[in-house]
Amino acid sequence: MADKSTAGPGAFLRGALPFTPAGAAGLFAAAELQDCAAHVLMTMAQVAPADVASTALGEKVNQGQSPLALGRGNAFERQLTRGVPSRLGVALGHNGLGTDLFVDVTRRVPMPPSGHGREEALRRREQATLDVLADGGAATVWQGALTVTLGKVAFRVQPDLIIRDDTGRLRVGEVKSWADNGPRTSGRALSSALGQVAVGDLALRQAGHVTVPEAVLVLARPRSSDASVRVQATGREKALIDDAARAFPQVASDALRRLPPGSTLDQSDTVRALPTAYGDLCRLRCALADWCRRRAVERGDPAVLGDAAAGDLEPGALLRGPNARPPLLQAAVDAHLRATGLTTAPTQAAEGDPTRA
Repeated sequence: MADKSTAGPGAFLRGALPFTPAGAAGLFAAAELQDCAAHVLMTMAQVAPADVASTALGEKVNQGQSPLALGRGNAFERQLTRGVPSRLGVALGHNGLGTDLFVDVTRRVPMPPSGHGREEALRRREQATLDVLADGGAATVWQGALTVTLGKVAFRVQPDLIIRDDTGRLRVGEVKSWADNGPRTSGRALSSALGQVAVGDLALRQAGHVTVPEAVLVLARPRSSDASVRVQATGREKALIDDAARAFPQVASDALRRLPPGSTLDQSDTVRALPTAYGDLCRLRCALADWCRRRAVERGDPAVLGDAAAGDLEPGALLRGPNARPPLLQAAVDAHLRATGLTTAPTQAAEGDPTRA
């Protein structure tokens, strides 16, 4: 019997691409980009956009955390959980979130050093997590595992923290090694962390648990080895991932209808046949962003070039002429004018007069 994390209606789409589960961060990114059928289909097929970009499109991609960032994050987590009481326990206690029972699932179920046996280890970690949550009473689960289902596809996610209070309600937390700089903390970074929490929250609700729509974010305290704890509402992020759980099956189904039988995501023709929706957020969330941006320019679609570019395509802004625009934006203007029938040839400005075409 296939493992539930590798099964699903999109598995046949992988072709020669490796099975790469999205994880909580990837699932929330797909929820933010759910207008892009290509991204949703890659997510449902559980392949990495970076693999699609390099294999199917020949794109050079450089995505993912650097080894330095990964090392810093791992070191921060080790510092947090070392000692009794741990820095993590002290920080949570100062915010009224501390519990006497602290269960480190990674110690109960070690992860094998290679990919072999990883799925079985994750299955056992999930069972260990659910066993702790079923016991009742206040408890903190460190780096457990859960399953969240979007459409008919099951994804395993690994929240850093699951905190159960005395009433049995659950909160999900994430640990990030970047500094808590108060109001100067990156809003986009916070949104991504809150999104990961919202994915874990959905997994718990699907398992029948009562949750509190709040994120517990454990960050580094500037110029200190201590941790900073933020408790923030996840209303927007919860609504996004809940909407994605409802919308993904239809988006994926509509996209599949565009593809001939036997299509796989390792083929250029397959990717090019899928609808995309380039926007400013794509550069932060998807490895296909550069390719989609060039595609948007070629098609002259102002809606997918971002607010600034769309503004330059408004009728009044067109009077500024081509010499006032960057070459890439001018190419989009020309394509848009031809697509709308306003001109049939590339715009030519009279020398010395940028307002004349």
